[in-house]
Amino acid sequence: MNYRLVVGIIMAGILSLSGVAFADGDGTTKTKDETNKAETKGMQGREQVKMKETTENAEELLGKLNQRSSSEIEYRMWISRKLVATKDPRLFGMYRDFLENGNKYDVWLAVEVLGLLRDKRAIEPLKKILTGERAQKDGKIKELLRGRDSQDFRYKVANSLLMLGETEVSYAEIEKLLKEGYTIALGALLERGWGKRELRDKKAKDLLIQATKYNNNEIRTEAAYLLVEQGIYKEEGRKIANEILAKSKDYYAIHYAKGILEKLGDKVEDETDEMMRKILEEEKKNEKK
Repeated sequence: MNYRLVVGIIMAGILSLSGVAFADGDGTTKTKDETNKAETKGMQGREQVKMKETTENAEELLGKLNQRSSSEIEYRMWISRKLVATKDPRLFGMYRDFLENGNKYDVWLAVEVLGLLRDKRAIEPLKKILTGERAQKDGKIKELLRGRDSQDFRYKVANSLLMLGETEVSYAEIEKLLKEGYTIALGALLERGWGKRELRDKKAKDLLIQATKYNNNEIRTEAAYLLVEQGIYKEEGRKIANEILAKSKDYYAIHYAKGILEKLGDKVEDETDEMMRKILEEEKKNEKK
């Protein structure tokens, strides 16, 4: 073993820790403090470059967003998701302005994006939409709340509020939507966890259990499926599934009933798939009439 080399390495470490000058890679000497300052400066430089790249990227995306008609909601939402990823500090003000002063398409877009931005300043203006306060002064909000797509719009507002941590107004709206038979609202009661969906909280669990008692077979069966998926409500879920398979002609209700039994490891009769196929064919025939 080369003991001189070992001792030299140890001494270099001691000297660097004590702040004594040591040789840099280019043959110059720097103290520990000078080296730390250089490293800090380098990190700051990299951060500035990163911020510049982010700003430039945001500018490009903003240009694309403004080039399109406000009615092209899907495209503008795609661009908006990319903008959210840039974390540009101007975004909240811009989408807040869309919400307050834009046309109905701008409002729809802003409702979704403000939830994604996770800025709690959006909670109050979004709550005012669902409480009806905003509709009293704004005709376009009134139209969105009462029009053909009102359930979709109300769901988007409630879901964004949940993403922002507001649970009182949002859960009340989700409950209303479920009672109206709006099955999509069930999705708001779960959030993405580590590789799986997880219940948001106890209130979400209570609303799912409540939904299993509604007359709408699709909602009650999907709610039961989501509960069983969480490892709870197993016996109740099995009972609902068997009841649906015995009586229902609703394709989606049967689909979730089958899923419940499969999650529980129960045998599903071979005839179930054939029954689902026939129901689907019948529904397609009725659509053509």
